[in-house]
Amino acid sequence: INPIKTEAKDEYFLTGAFGINSENPLRLELSYYKMGKALELDGNNQVNLNTINYKSKLDLDGGSANIYFDFVLNRRKPSFIFTPYAMAGIGISNINLSDITFKGQNNHDITIKGKEQRNKTVIYGAGLTAGINNYISLDIGYRYYDFGTIKTSNKMIDSVVDNSDPLNPITTNTEYDLELQSDFDAHIAVIGLKIQI
Repeated sequence: INPIKTEAKDEYFLTGAFGINSENPLRLELSYYKMGKALELDGNNQVNLNTINYKSKLDLDGGSANIYFDFVLNRRKPSFIFTPYAMAGIGISNINLSDITFKGQNNHDITIKGKEQRNKTVIYGAGLTAGINNYISLDIGYRYYDFGTIKTSNKMIDSVVDNSDPLNPITTNTEYDLELQSDFDAHIAVIGLKIQI
């Protein structure tokens, strides 16, 4: 089995979070994230010298609990300096993958049913906050999301007609399971505002 890899470069995420600050460098946060628009999976790959075209859509949202560690460089005026941080989180994502249509040779289409499921999501990241004033900071960073795997399958019937005897053609049907395993992850550049109440 040869993997078919799809990359999306123009996608964006919307994220909101509520967190708790403390005097020590650790911060806790609850966040909600949503894909900005349904991701169009539309392209082609070479598999065993054949061109396989595929089309589907992916949409997801979810929530996570995150922990941050701030590398405070100046404790006297933390709001007016750059503060690097590292973070990690774990959450649950709702993933909705639509039916996947494969177009092979001779316009022979194969459709695998889509699937909707909840997956555990692991998040890692790092970044830099820059204080604008005592209450507002600019957050610039990077996040890696591992959304896990979706497996879906269809029962397929492959029919072969033997026309060696034109007066008595013989049709042989072979039933098999066609399984698709999809692994989802994302590399995200982050820009946002942090408001301290």
